[in-house]
Amino acid sequence: LPVPRCCCRDRARKKTVISSINKGTAVKSNLKISRKILLSVVLSLTLAGCSSDDDSDNADRVDRGAVLAVETPQLLDGDTVATDETFQSWASDLLKLLVDCVSEGVVYDGMKLIINQVNPRGVNPVIITYESADKDGKRLELKGALLIPTTVFKQNFPLISVQHGTQLQRLLVPSKMAPSPGNYAIQDAFEVYLGYILARAGYIVALPDYPGMGDKTSDNSGFHPYVHGRSLAISVVDMLRASRNYLGANKDNMNVSWNGQVFLMGYSEGGYVTLAAAREIQQKHANEFTVTAAAPLDGPHDLTGVMLPIMQ
Repeated sequence: LPVPRCCCRDRARKKTVISSINKGTAVKSNLKISRKILLSVVLSLTLAGCSSDDDSDNADRVDRGAVLAVETPQLLDGDTVATDETFQSWASDLLKLLVDCVSEGVVYDGMKLIINQVNPRGVNPVIITYESADKDGKRLELKGALLIPTTVFKQNFPLISVQHGTQLQRLLVPSKMAPSPGNYAIQDAFEVYLGYILARAGYIVALPDYPGMGDKTSDNSGFHPYVHGRSLAISVVDMLRASRNYLGANKDNMNVSWNGQVFLMGYSEGGYVTLAAAREIQQKHANEFTVTAAAPLDGPHDLTGVMLPIMQ
């Protein structure tokens, strides 16, 4: 990690320190100790940063992405089959309405209007428990929701992973809200509502809970590695794997299949996780997934740049 530039900006202060060193061995000794402490801190931070990225290949020890359990809740409202004609009509109308709402700054009101129209027909939610790992390779069981569009004829659809923003309540996660999104405020279930819209627009939608969120928590302690890129990226990659595995295992039982395309998107913390996941796939899983496009929206992407002015 770089040492803050403010440490060496004040040339006058630097001259004073040099002068003090020349005046006495005690000051020189103290300065040597300070330098050793500073060097130790820098090395510790550097090694910690390296271990969070480079040494975390230990996370490949477990069967990451294996589907451990599946829940297929029944929707209380609406038919679950849409004709191709209806499907394409909904896709065009819903996306146009969403764009109009964003441009007018009434996203929440627009989302409510859209979800009332979707209601959420033509989409089957599947809750998946899957095997994953933390950055050190310790086995985790995580959950996520998979929203699958339904259609009368065989069709191939792209897979999009939608990463949710900062959530302070552990149970307000996709695996809990996806079966009945209408029971939750749109501010809490925004990504789930968006997921249904995207599914109706022709995407298979993966919605990971993250470690430490929902029923499945890291070490059963509930620790959530907030904006820790490697930890969260692993959970996204493994949710993509679990989604692929589920779709492959059930290809003979439904008309929907994956066309090989992968999209990533997220907002706030989800924007950061999206960027981290895109990097993780590019660096470590390029032979497995190819990201067609990623939308890391309004994430805390430069923590050092933001915090340095505050700390100075």
